[in-house]
Amino acid sequence: GKEREILIKLLKTFQVRQRMSSHKRLRILSAFTTPATKGFIHVEAWKADHVVHAFEKFAGNMVYAWKTALVPIENMVPSISITEKVKHLRRLQWVRLKQGIYKGDLAQVEVPDEQGYVVVKL
Repeated sequence: GKEREILIKLLKTFQVRQRMSSHKRLRILSAFTTPATKGFIHVEAWKADHVVHAFEKFAGNMVYAWKTALVPIENMVPSISITEKVKHLRRLQWVRLKQGIYKGDLAQVEVPDEQGYVVVKL
């Protein structure tokens, strides 16, 4: 959405300013957004002022950089970590195969296993 557009504009601004003198460069280290944090852009910098400076005079004033907040250290890693959803399969449940020659076909679970292996009926 809008967050991605803003990040692309920020990247373009970063690339242009990297060629300028050192006092005009953006002093941010990284920037990203995730679908789980809709409406927020995570920006890594040494100081909060560097983040505010990066979004100064931004096109359309879409970004309210004055609402910056430091993320507590215990929340930093979980904000960027990706957790894989574990799916528990039941007997007679319908599934769609993702690999092999039957990729994309529907199958029915016959014998589920605790290790994640199943026997299916096509």
